Amino acid sequence: MFCYCTQLTDVDVSHFNVENVKDMYAVFVYCQSLKEVDVSNWNPKNCTNMGWLCGECISLETFDASGWGMEKVEDLNSMFSNCSNLKYFSTKNWSMESAKNLRFMFYGCKSFKKLDCEDWNVSNVTTFDHFMAHSQMEEYDVSKWNVTSACTNLNGIFHSTRETYIDVTGWDTSNVIAFNQLCDGMWYLEKIDGLETWNTSNGVCFAEMFHACGSLKEINLSSFDTRKANTGTEISTNGSLSYGLQDLFTGCSSLEKLILSENFTRFGNGNIGSEYYAYFPTP
Repeated sequence: MFCYCTQLTDVDVSHFNVENVKDMYAVFVYCQSLKEVDVSNWNPKNCTNMGWLCGECISLETFDASGWGMEKVEDLNSMFSNCSNLKYFSTKNWSMESAKNLRFMFYGCKSFKKLDCEDWNVSNVTTFDHFMAHSQMEEYDVSKWNVTSACTNLNGIFHSTRETYIDVTGWDTSNVIAFNQLCDGMWYLEKIDGLETWNTSNGVCFAEMFHACGSLKEINLSSFDTRKANTGTEISTNGSLSYGLQDLFTGCSSLEKLILSENFTRFGNGNIGSEYYAYFPTP
């Protein structure tokens, strides 16, 4: 609707009745001069697609969607991708029960520090690919998330965020193919609980999973099965390839304890080159 209105600084859509709108794809995408938009009265209760809604709105600072009906939304791909100045965004009361695609949803939101997502119903989500990567998010709670076997991609879900503690206990990862860059660049992460409950038997890529997690002292991978890890398989919806177990622990400079299972092999499926092996950090 306002796609590529790069000079637009103000727009009044507060009176819009969007109750019957089904598709909001890229409504404000690349509105790079827009700082604020009042959508607090919107109720998109029948919308299924909000992909790229405000993607690349690099000047956007506030977006109040706290009262939105989100029960039918399936696609939130890159909804606020690279909204680097977004400071206030409320997701209070979002149900997310139909959501399937959360890839790049908050990618690059470098000014947004807290995400109220603890009560989200993510049972139907298939991909979290780079969900909040490079956002520098400091506070989020995913301990209640009901990640199910519907999920196939956890690629970069927490990449470069600044949270110090994560609890992922009980996530059903039995069908996940991509684990690469899961916690890549999380220098401030001190503890992660629940990895020992994960089923990684279908995982083909674990590359850079804990790369540069310089504050982690213990990693418990006692249930991890890496025997299918390989190279060359396109596993990420952004087109990247898998790189086996390359740089899995590189940069874990504070690591004191690493617990592995009998099904963890640093050589993956045995056919990958040595550059893609998992090398253990030296004390």
